[in-house]
This record gives sequence, structure tokens and C-alpha cells, in this order.
Amino acid sequence: SFKEINFNTDIERIKYFYKIKGYLQVNVGNPEVTVSEDKKWVFISLKINEGPQFTINNIYFAEDEIFSDKDFRETLSLKEGEIYSEENLRKDINSLTELFQDKGYAFANVLRNLDIVPGENKVDIKFSFEKGKVAYIGKINIIGNTKTRDKVIRRELKIYEGMKFSGSLLRRSKENVGRLGFFEAQSITFNTISRKDKDDVLDVEISVQE
Repeated sequence: SFKEINFNTDIERIKYFYKIKGYLQVNVGNPEVTVSEDKKWVFISLKINEGPQFTINNIYFAEDEIFSDKDFRETLSLKEGEIYSEENLRKDINSLTELFQDKGYAFANVLRNLDIVPGENKVDIKFSFEKGKVAYIGKINIIGNTKTRDKVIRRELKIYEGMKFSGSLLRRSKENVGRLGFFEAQSITFNTISRKDKDDVLDVEISVQE
């Protein structure tokens, strides 16, 4: 049966596909649904207006006391003069977030603003940052490992209790545990849990399935 809710997700995917390729103003019309005479088939037609393909004009960064403009630019995959890609923007938001997280800012938030240059198929990208406070790693708890010793997992961790939070060390710890080969890859999760009594301490709960 045709489910409109699921189809809305598909429309968003189609838009994303176009935005990866620089079509920022893509417009997908409402689906026209017709049913075959024998009622066995549903035909869905969509009108897509892709609009112009956008290139990146300028990339701007809000001033920051920790990182320079050069530090930020070195982490980016988006480049001025190249075709805009929503996929690269997502990657860059993650990279910029990790930059702050590696200085302990576990709650860092990277905001982005897209401004279309009037009369041109170009877009300016402006990044700004909400750093929040520096956080520390609290307790590291491992759940779900029956056969494999706690010690084996802990040996692979790049984080330790009491250290300043680090996004990349957390990510590398997860990759290391995955490489052990003892656990189902999709079952490995590293959850950070804020403490009620200390909002600058994050406990890490590692969940694995053998």
C-alpha cells in the first residue's frame, strides 16, 4: 500500500541528492498518484524543477579565541569556487565540531548560514560557533560483554577517567574496539551521559554485543 509518510522521506532524499550536486533551490512537486484499472499498480509521478547549480562564493568564520581562520579552513572539504555540496557541508560541520571537542568543548555546536549572492548562482557560507563549557570524562562503564574481558576493551581505549573531553579520541576508541573483531560492528555504541550533579562531567557508557 502507498504510504504518504514514507514517501515524504523519499522526497527529502531526492532533494538531498540534488543538493549534493549543488542544486540548492531544487523544488519537488507534490506526488501525483494514479492507480491502474486492475487496482494492482500505483503510478507516482513527480515534477522536479532543479533550478541553477550553485558554486561557493566565500566562506566566512566567526572570530574565535582558540582557532584562527587558517585552522578552520584546513579542516574543510568545501572550497571557494567549487560546486556546493550538502554532503560536504555535513562532513565539515562534523570536522569543525570535533576541532572544538578536542579542546574539551564536548557540547560545541557549529551553526551555518547560507546566503545566496543576489543575481548570481553563487552562495556564501558563514560558520559560527557555540562552544559551551569544557567537560571532563567521568566514569567509563562497559556493558554487554560476557566472554571478552573488560580489560581487553579498556586496553583499546584512548580515553581515560578524569581527562579533558576529546571527540577524536572517543571516535578512535570506538574504531579500535570495532577492530578487535569480537563484536558485531553495528552493536558498538559509545554514549556520553551528562551527570545531574556536575554538568561539566560526562560518563561514557560503552555497549557491545558479542
